[in-house]
Amino acid sequence: NKIQSFDDVSGTLVVDAGVILETADQFLADKGYIFPLDLGAKGSCHVGGNVATNAGGLRLLRYGSLHGNVLGLEAVLPDGTVVEDLCTLRKNNTGYDLKQLFIGGEGTVGIITKVSVICPQ
Repeated sequence: NKIQSFDDVSGTLVVDAGVILETADQFLADKGYIFPLDLGAKGSCHVGGNVATNAGGLRLLRYGSLHGNVLGLEAVLPDGTVVEDLCTLRKNNTGYDLKQLFIGGEGTVGIITKVSVICPQ
């Protein structure tokens, strides 16, 4: 459960699903960025759980929902197949946008293991 990478130029953060939201937010604050989601339970909730439930939070109106802020993800399907779509592009129209099935799916389609998120300054 760690922060995989962060690109200072594009503001793209790639994290494991088990990273605590507050940990990710503090990591970004040190670099002059913020996580586009803020919750009252940010000290105990995980990024993967937030994406799986499409959590809204206090920054929803300003930065939009996680459907727009999640650039890509990695998930494991019920049969054990790993779906890797950790794209860090802002726009990717090379096929079906499968990540949208997992965002808000609450684990019914598959379990999210990694997430890439666009983070504003």
